[in-house]
Amino acid sequence: LRRRYAAERRFRAYGLGAILAAVGFLVVFLGNILWQGIPGFFQAYIALDVTYDAATLDPLGDRSLESFKQAQRDGAFQALVNDALYAEFPEVTERRDRKTLRDLVSPWAGDRLATAVEDDPSLLGRSERVWILAGDEAHRFINGDIPRDRPESERKITDRQIAWVDALAAEGRAEVHFEWAFFSAADSREPEAAGFGAAIIGSLYLMLVTLVLAFPVGVMAAIYLEEFAPKNRL
Repeated sequence: LRRRYAAERRFRAYGLGAILAAVGFLVVFLGNILWQGIPGFFQAYIALDVTYDAATLDPLGDRSLESFKQAQRDGAFQALVNDALYAEFPEVTERRDRKTLRDLVSPWAGDRLATAVEDDPSLLGRSERVWILAGDEAHRFINGDIPRDRPESERKITDRQIAWVDALAAEGRAEVHFEWAFFSAADSREPEAAGFGAAIIGSLYLMLVTLVLAFPVGVMAAIYLEEFAPKNRL
């Protein structure tokens, strides 16, 4: 009986040690992921004065979701962002320079404006200052990931783009904000627009399927081992 109790205590110790080791590795693993992933929760934004032109954003004239979707497909919302940039820097008139200027904002910035108008159609016809999602290279510069003193040949953001960002920052219109959309956005080719919302949903579905499959099998295996399995080494 003493030997049996001693074996039971050793078995418990082995199990507890295995659990503590697994938890320890999990803490280290998740801590490392969190530490490296903290910058992903912040995104650079640029404040621009946007005019929600009703004729452009509501082509059907009925303020319906279909009308807004059509305007979004036609690129009207992204054009709205570009027009706000051009108005901010009227001296930029050359086609190539305007393309460089547009790179300051994300190509997905218009989609977020579209979502805002779909949620609140009363924005049509109004003008207001809006925080626009910055492009990837502009974000990295505003966030301090690209040193200012690095030669232009060694970075993707140009000196002229830096001058534009500096002009906006001097007016308090280029800042890094906590990115709440990171929790709901899906995968994207553009880093500044990506999120892990789809990954969370996929993980929940995976856990649900795993639970449905593993729980009854685990319970039945436990009942068999405890009540029906013969007592032998196997």
